[in-house]
Amino acid sequence: MSKREGGDNAPRQRKYRKDGTQVQFKSFSPPEGPAIFVTCVRGKEKQATHDILDILNEICDRYFPDVNVQQRNKVEIEGSDNRQEDKKEDDKVDVDKDTTDKKEDSDIKSQLAAELDEINKTQTPFKKPQKSSTDLKRFVNHPTDTQCMIYLEVRRPFNPIAIVERYLEEVEQTGKMRTKYIQRLTPVSHVAHASENAFEALCGFTFQNYLDASTADGIGGNYRIELRTRSHNTLKRDFIIQKIVDSISPPHRIDLSNPDRWCIVEVFKSVVGVSVVSSYAKFRKFNPFSLVEAKNKERAGGNSGVEQSKVEQDKEDKVEQKKEDKVEQDRDDKKEKLESEKVDKTPTTHSTPTL
Repeated sequence: MSKREGGDNAPRQRKYRKDGTQVQFKSFSPPEGPAIFVTCVRGKEKQATHDILDILNEICDRYFPDVNVQQRNKVEIEGSDNRQEDKKEDDKVDVDKDTTDKKEDSDIKSQLAAELDEINKTQTPFKKPQKSSTDLKRFVNHPTDTQCMIYLEVRRPFNPIAIVERYLEEVEQTGKMRTKYIQRLTPVSHVAHASENAFEALCGFTFQNYLDASTADGIGGNYRIELRTRSHNTLKRDFIIQKIVDSISPPHRIDLSNPDRWCIVEVFKSVVGVSVVSSYAKFRKFNPFSLVEAKNKERAGGNSGVEQSKVEQDKEDKVEQKKEDKVEQDRDDKKEKLESEKVDKTPTTHSTPTL
């Protein structure tokens, strides 16, 4: 029985989703560096990936035309081209050797081979043109094998925060998303393996350095932690928040209602990404659809639309703050309950009266 007819050696049939993307069986392990997490409409991952790549590349062409991908990627391509040229040279040597052996068999073949050698010497060899750094991809899509989730690696020296902010500025001004399927963009300046040791080092590298550099005058600022976890259960929420607070110097303080900066933490499968942004609330938590709604209300009702959108945003912030307060209150209640149970279980010693 052949492999195509079936049996134990039959190739595994490929599986596809409704949007046409192939189901990936390998683990999700993108390289470390800047990236953009993108959420989209379920079942439209393929179209959303195509749309967001077109948008981001156009943003880079217009706002960052002089920025090119780092030279390391170009060296890799040149190395592969050189390996191909070396292979061609080896093949040419083998051909020359074979023609030399055949000269002994036939005088006609030797004459033809000599003529071919003369032709090759007079002509300049063709060399494949080397690709410039602008031809390399700025963004690399890494399949997540997860619905509604897209992961884009951003090649250095491009800054994912600046690129996303440029796009959201245009959406805020024009009221047009240029796509129907994108829901939220989360740029992160650094990505590392989602382990406790790696995250602790990442906090010291990102939050401490950035916030300390922004307070040269010694005056601290307000910040708030925005944490989202998907398909991950190794790093706990309490551990993440505590490590961020420990890595930030005392002049800075937490402010849930009106923060100056947002410490973004995105945990997905085996990676964790972090960044510090100041325009998170301005751009509706990097949600372009919310910006379009606010622009439409502004056009319909003038300034009242802007005021109404601010009121709605304040309501959302209050709801989230209440949820966080409830979680902290439940945690405190559990601690008090455990402490009271320990007190009840401790044996009491009664002193005997002396006569």
